[in-house]
Amino acid sequence: MRILNIALISSIFIWFSCTVREVLSVEDNIHGNIGSEEESGIGEGEASKGKVYVTGVEFPSYYDWASSVEQNEEEEALIFLMADGVRVTDFLAGRKHGVYTDPSRHRFVNGHIYSDFNIEGRTLVKRDGELLFSYDTEETVVAWAVMDGEVYTLARREGKGAYLRKNGVLHYESHDADILSGLYDDGPGVGFCAGKNRKRCSVDIYSDGKVMEYLCPEGLDSVLVAEKIGDDLVYVGYSSETDEYMLSCGNRSVVLERYLYDYISEFRILRGQNCFFIYGERSDKNDNLCSPAVWTADGLYLDFSVYDKCFSICADSDTLYSFVGVQQYPQGMHAYKDRKELFDCGSWMTVRSDRASAVSEGKLYFIYEKSRPYLRPCLSVDGDETQYGFNGFFSGISVWQPVSH
Repeated sequence: MRILNIALISSIFIWFSCTVREVLSVEDNIHGNIGSEEESGIGEGEASKGKVYVTGVEFPSYYDWASSVEQNEEEEALIFLMADGVRVTDFLAGRKHGVYTDPSRHRFVNGHIYSDFNIEGRTLVKRDGELLFSYDTEETVVAWAVMDGEVYTLARREGKGAYLRKNGVLHYESHDADILSGLYDDGPGVGFCAGKNRKRCSVDIYSDGKVMEYLCPEGLDSVLVAEKIGDDLVYVGYSSETDEYMLSCGNRSVVLERYLYDYISEFRILRGQNCFFIYGERSDKNDNLCSPAVWTADGLYLDFSVYDKCFSICADSDTLYSFVGVQQYPQGMHAYKDRKELFDCGSWMTVRSDRASAVSEGKLYFIYEKSRPYLRPCLSVDGDETQYGFNGFFSGISVWQPVSH
């Protein structure tokens, strides 16, 4: 384990982290947290290989952010970006600067950090802290895409509906639809799926400005996740008549095994190089614990231990990497490559981001916080942990591959 004492510096003020001492070593609409980078403006001219980008949030050294999560937006902070371990940029965040520090409200995409912020009935979309565009409706962006210099956002209003914008201009809207996917490159352009659970449920398949409606087979009450992969629509639907969850891909269908669990939730599609994976969490009605599982078009693929929690999962090629452990404190976990355990990550860990792991050049990256002996943001590479000395947390990690022209 390495410990780095880093005080991030802005052009306005300097925050100093506390003194750090050496201690003994202690061993997740970008699918798989991997994307293609067109023009990042960062590290141009370097060898054509994937770069690892990490975003983070730093608060002043005097501020106890971990005990004041609901008030964090009122405090001035820095959002920063590291590329291959080196900090390359930062900007001011917090309510007074119109940028949320919440990890779900800022994302690294194609060389920049994009963020959305709501104020007085408006939504502000920023790039690296600078206003890109705004519009007169409050929306919460759940997915981002940048293609040929155009910025796409997929959002909800008050937790409902589906609204796609291109550079702030509305291109798709449905007040009664559920967002079933993130934004993805479907070949012709940007794509996504939205579901409508009516008397006969359907899926709107958006592709490069066009919408095709897919009517689901009769008997399905709802569609829970969906994506267009190649020429096929891949989706999971639920039938109350048979009390079954059905995975469909083209002309193939398979019932998702759930054994004695009451229901499955938190569905997510992970794309491999030659296949896809369906992640879900099986639960009972009488408790809040869950058991994660992964299915493919052939049926159950991974079945984790009863009442384990999957803190992060990502795909690289046709391999799944996951961080799984107990759901109660002290939260300890292990890293897995498919079914094989790779290493013990330790305990007293908190995973704050839904983009907490990624794979690059065969190395497995993971961001989290350790709370013992004191709170410290951490980045591990194949289990080799580095603790950082700033007062805050890492908010996301992703790998971006240069596009071949």
